[in-house]
Amino acid sequence: MTDSTASTDALQPTILCISTYEKGQAFLKEAHRLGCLVILLTVQELQEADWPRESLARLITMPRDLTPTQIVNTVSYLAREENLTRIVALDEFDL
Repeated sequence: MTDSTASTDALQPTILCISTYEKGQAFLKEAHRLGCLVILLTVQELQEADWPRESLARLITMPRDLTPTQIVNTVSYLAREENLTRIVALDEFDL
């Protein structure tokens, strides 16, 4: 990685979107269009849902029955690999 690439990566916000329902596609597309690196964390049942995959840098799935603590642990582990700028719940139930 060159210095110019590192500078560009530092300026590109990374948004982690969390959704347990198939919704938020317009938000995912717009965030990508605005230059954000978009990561989606969703439940395994929605892995093949109609997500705008061209807008996603990563699609990560988790079991539906995780406890809130387990979800926090999952996000914390992900934050070791990714410099998360924002975390966005795509549904009010995902708060």
